[in-house]
Amino acid sequence: MASASILVIEDNETHARFLAQACEERHPAAAIILARTGADAYQVLQAGLQPTLIILDLLLPDQSGYVVLEKLRCDARWPNLPVIILSTEDGEVTRHICATLGAVHYAIKPTSRSGFAEFITFLEPWLGPATTPAHD
Repeated sequence: MASASILVIEDNETHARFLAQACEERHPAAAIILARTGADAYQVLQAGLQPTLIILDLLLPDQSGYVVLEKLRCDARWPNLPVIILSTEDGEVTRHICATLGAVHYAIKPTSRSGFAEFITFLEPWLGPATTPAHD
């Protein structure tokens, strides 16, 4: 499998750092591109990035993650790009809206560095098997 790239749309610096560190530990060849707002993410994509997948927070400073997801699905360039929601928002209605808008998965944002490392193992269908073992 070719090297993966992940567009992380996350405004919380600590969460973005934990996510990037966990990914670098398990998938060191994967490129992590961080966008702190929906507008930044859209700009990165329009510049030609074709990520393997997107990890999207719902609570962004400039627009809702729902809006970002809807824009992606309405754009002919990215209708099938896998988007995984990683958010503190929980509830059946939120999950249903994300699924209806085309998210491939919804996960509750971990509260610890080890939780982010565990989340990365879930991404293997898109990233391929880890190249370094998980830490116990």
